Amino acid sequence: MTLTEYQQAANQTRSKSPLRLIYAIMGLCAQAGKIASLHRKAYLSEGKIGPDHIDRISKTLGDALWYIAETATTLQLDLQKIAHHNLEILRQTHT
Repeated sequence: MTLTEYQQAANQTRSKSPLRLIYAIMGLCAQAGKIASLHRKAYLSEGKIGPDHIDRISKTLGDALWYIAETATTLQLDLQKIAHHNLEILRQTHT
């Protein structure tokens, strides 16, 4: 599945609220915090990252991806183009 295909599929489940951009951005922030919390608990409290934590982080990254797609769609941006442009910048910066 390409990012464009994902964005189109995710769009079928998007928020209908007129505040959907705020909803998407705040949701993305919440997911980032959840990932940090999961990592803190796994690594700092337990001293290791086990399969259960990796699974939870994977699911949370999936939620974050949905919020990214929702943000991009609401702003009429193409996720595939965003990813491509980002890689171009990274290649220029890190080569």
